[in-house]
Amino acid sequence: MFPHAVALGFLHALVDDVSEVTGARYLVIKGASTTSHGLRPTGFSSDVDVLVSPADLDRFTTEVARRGWQLRPSDIDTGAFPQHSVTYFHAEWPCDLDVHFRFPGLEGDAEEVFDALYFRRSHLNMIGRSIAHPGLVDALTIAVLHCLRSPGLQRQESEYRALVRQATRFDSTVLVDQARSVGALACIAPYLREAYGLALPAGTPPASEEWILRTTLTSPNARRMALLMQAPMREKVHLMRLAIAPTSSTLLKNDIHARPTLPRLLLALLRRWVRGPARALRGVRQARAFVSSTRSVDELH
Repeated sequence: MFPHAVALGFLHALVDDVSEVTGARYLVIKGASTTSHGLRPTGFSSDVDVLVSPADLDRFTTEVARRGWQLRPSDIDTGAFPQHSVTYFHAEWPCDLDVHFRFPGLEGDAEEVFDALYFRRSHLNMIGRSIAHPGLVDALTIAVLHCLRSPGLQRQESEYRALVRQATRFDSTVLVDQARSVGALACIAPYLREAYGLALPAGTPPASEEWILRTTLTSPNARRMALLMQAPMREKVHLMRLAIAPTSSTLLKNDIHARPTLPRLLLALLRRWVRGPARALRGVRQARAFVSSTRSVDELH
């Protein structure tokens, strides 16, 4: 198995080779892209993130799988965990490959968003390959969204503060225009306000309910409870079933090498039931406050 840092470089090259073989368009995001633009210092990345044109996604992932990469289990509760990517792992590689078909906070039409980013793309050299990645301003937008999406995490907070300090590198008008073109303007509003003292232009579409839920309730249990409270009765039954009797994919999502044997699944389910009540209670408190606040806003309108 390669050392991690070496493997990351080769995995970027593999992504480019898959693109060359299949004709799929891609952009490497976060990680090496952010570092190459000087938006964060060189640091540890656990995986490689790549945004693939939605029209090319099937070709790209089919080729990745053909090369021995396997899908990581994921939670099928797409309300609490909205899907925006699929993650692949390989027994002989120490890092994962996250294949995105959209990126949270880029809320325009997925294909149009990709086209806009791809048109403004840059390239960086890794392992003798020219790796496509977003241009500087788009990379800033993605970095800001990545930080804002996980409030309360120390690493994201530190990176966000660094991005605010770098605001003078950028023309705010260009940032606003490019963020608008990918549907990110409302989602980066806190950054525009803090870094430039700017309010959103009149007529800016509001951020999606998904974005508001994800950035307000960082706990998955709180998000699940909020959705349960707001759902019609038939949907409530479905959501409760997902929480109480989850699929094997959900139970094993944090252990990519676990085989779905009956004893392992029963143990994971028992742990979920033992820990669940306390977590659910905390989630209910947070969800009630969130639902109450959203209702108050709706009543004002």
